Amino acid sequence: MAKLTLISAAAARQALSEVTFTMPTQTVSLTQARGRFLAVDVFAKQAIPEAPRAAMDGFAVIAADLLQASRERPVMLHVVGEVFAGSMFNGTVLPGQTVRIPTGGCLPAGADSVEAIEAVTVAADGRVCLVAPVEEEKHVVPVGQDVMPGQHILHKGTRLLPTHLAALAATGNSNVLVAAQPRVTVFSSGAEVCPPNVRPSPAQVRDVNQTLLAGLAESAGALVTYGGIVPDDVAILHEVVSRAVATSDVVILSAGTSVGTRDFAGSVIAGVPGARTLFHGINIRPGKPTLVAHVAGVHDCLVCGLPGFPVSAAVAFAAFVAPQLLRMQGALHASLWRDPFPAILAGPYQSTVGREDYVRVSVAAGPHPRLATVIPAGPALVTGLLKGDGFMLVAAATPSLPAGAPVEVLTLDL
Repeated sequence: MAKLTLISAAAARQALSEVTFTMPTQTVSLTQARGRFLAVDVFAKQAIPEAPRAAMDGFAVIAADLLQASRERPVMLHVVGEVFAGSMFNGTVLPGQTVRIPTGGCLPAGADSVEAIEAVTVAADGRVCLVAPVEEEKHVVPVGQDVMPGQHILHKGTRLLPTHLAALAATGNSNVLVAAQPRVTVFSSGAEVCPPNVRPSPAQVRDVNQTLLAGLAESAGALVTYGGIVPDDVAILHEVVSRAVATSDVVILSAGTSVGTRDFAGSVIAGVPGARTLFHGINIRPGKPTLVAHVAGVHDCLVCGLPGFPVSAAVAFAAFVAPQLLRMQGALHASLWRDPFPAILAGPYQSTVGREDYVRVSVAAGPHPRLATVIPAGPALVTGLLKGDGFMLVAAATPSLPAGAPVEVLTLDL
């Protein structure tokens, strides 16, 4: 019986890194930019604010007018106008004068400070009374306090979140240059697989992986096409995969990647014109029968064969496919894994030297470090995906972990 030719996880990552290709760039509006990756560094086009602004509701004053102000010798100032939101004061504040101003209002010419409205008394004749000195620039936001012209705002490769979009809008960047989204086509395969809206026979299962992998690909920034369910037929598999390669940057085929008599993914992918298999079999658990080929032609394409068991498919995607999709878009952080959090292993775990393990764990709530319990592996389609709080990564050089060992738990950034 044929066997997989296993390579290490490190060797698989190295093979993938050698064929990484980047997406072209495109300019999009801010309304289209959420979740996209910046293709250039972004700089401020102007100062923010461009004019001094009041940080309080109050009165714009000249600090020198109030040097001798006290309760015994209050200073009376004439109100000569008011600043309104969205407009400048038409005039100059002279000694002995003041102007009413709202929070965020532009400081009028001549004034250098703002006294809060709570510290001012309005006399019967309309003048305002101040009983304490005011230092220069009190309650004033100076020009460029937030951003100076030419200041660096966002790095190339940043994935644009709503806060980033707000910063771009504030700095006058209404259109941004981003990486084009990788076009990903996802297929499920197998005679036993039926659509989710069909009641399966006892010998069938509903298609889980197409929905799962499409969602993961979208989380990695891809533009996804659902390719459908393909039967275990070499000719049909070859036709649909070859057609998808012509219009995709990444093609993902789920199931049929092992070495059983009905596992055709390896030979089908190897037979795609221009395809070069990078590896077929990685020394990891779960996800051992993962395969990836690089197709060179009019455009580059990666064809990925992932295991049929959903947890295995998700792990293989997160560990090997997602980093490629993110690198293709120039992402600063080329991983779907969040930063790990620490835990203590509840019981011993036996691994194998040379194999990288992604072990599902549940993590008990409580004081840090929390207690991580290994979830037994199994074929469950639903609970296999829902159980657990993350994955404990056991390095290839680690043969075993004792109870009480410190571990790190990974979760997917979806």
